[in-house]
Amino acid sequence: AVFRLRLPEMVELLLSVPGAFMGFPHAFFGPTPLALAWLASPAGGGGMLAIGAVAAFLFGASVFYAGLAGKVDFRKSTKVVLFVMPALTLSLLASPGVTASAAAVGRLSLSCAALAVSATIPFKALFDRQRPAAALNLRGQIQERRAALLGSYIEGMCMGGQSRESLPSSDAAVMAANAVLLWRLWVPLPGPWSEWLPGAVAVLFFGLACFGRMYLWAHHLLDVSVGGMFGAGIAYWALAQGFGSRGSHVAASLLIFVLAVLAMQRRTKIFSADERVATSAQ
Repeated sequence: AVFRLRLPEMVELLLSVPGAFMGFPHAFFGPTPLALAWLASPAGGGGMLAIGAVAAFLFGASVFYAGLAGKVDFRKSTKVVLFVMPALTLSLLASPGVTASAAAVGRLSLSCAALAVSATIPFKALFDRQRPAAALNLRGQIQERRAALLGSYIEGMCMGGQSRESLPSSDAAVMAANAVLLWRLWVPLPGPWSEWLPGAVAVLFFGLACFGRMYLWAHHLLDVSVGGMFGAGIAYWALAQGFGSRGSHVAASLLIFVLAVLAMQRRTKIFSADERVATSAQ
């Protein structure tokens, strides 16, 4: 039913934020960890982190959607984002005025996102499952049934090895990991809603991400469900083991991420010049 659904174009574009953008390094290496660090700051603090999160979101979203629109080379710009965004985020987390606990949450988010993506990559190759766009032969219906701006994104998922990267969903894994961190570490202002608000927001964002992945014909329900279990498991493991909050943990996680992406590159050629567009690293 989700695959046949047709939403207004503006709703589709808004849905693409949790359903596409937030599953890319443009978001999970920048605005997401900074936003979580801000939410974990003491009441009335973290102003620099809030500004940084907004700036990182505007930068990442501009690059992401400009790539989809063909204004910049998506493949090349994503390579730049992969290295520049984590460096900028870590620099801001180390700035004076950022509390040690808030900085630790931001680094934890970076680590968990990198590990969540890395953990799904070997299983994508193992299951070799086609994305809905390819499996259901929906490619010819893109112009008619999906927003024009998102057309290149869906087309990219049908190209070469990318069409067989459905199970599990890396986007769902990243969103689930950050949803767990949001639920466990957000410190809302005192009030009657303070106990349930973090969990409700976490479930909302994860649900929108999963729905968006299916709506964009990127994943089946099983794919996002399994990906979500991967990401949640990694977040719970990191919290239980105290892993991810130190700079050395982030460095190790990013190294694993780079090695995993290089392995995926050999299979899918997502960064190869001969591919039409590398619009879905997830």
